[in-house]
Amino acid sequence: ACDSLRGGMGRSRNLIALAILVIASRAAADPTPSELQAARDLFDKAVADEDAGRWKDALDKMKRAGSVKMTPGIRFHIALAEEKSGQLVAALADYTAAEQAAKAEKNREVVDLVSEPLKSLRARVPVLTINVPDGAGTEVVLDGKALPVGLYG
Repeated sequence: ACDSLRGGMGRSRNLIALAILVIASRAAADPTPSELQAARDLFDKAVADEDAGRWKDALDKMKRAGSVKMTPGIRFHIALAEEKSGQLVAALADYTAAEQAAKAEKNREVVDLVSEPLKSLRARVPVLTINVPDGAGTEVVLDGKALPVGLYG
């Protein structure tokens, strides 16, 4: 009887742990209304920084807004601020990510917005093809910064 009770308690603990993980992942994935409003406010302030040519300030605010909920539009603005700040490789990566996310969400506005900057940056940014063997934990570092996986191969 004790063994079956222990087995039942173990299953109960496992179910409770699973429920906590599901709730925690849902909480991390779904920002609260106040978090979303704070992100919108940051976005608006970042656009004002863009209009004033304060690209580093805009970039910081856009990244903070994106930490609440990353959208193709926010990713586009991050790329724009990176480009204007001279971070061309990062901008190319983020424009590419914005394009992919926008296509996945069928967001035609962002797809149209990224086409010209992508074309321009692809012409300006030197290309080096790095063939990386498949394997977990492989990392490519350029100028001391890890490159996003989609940029090499």
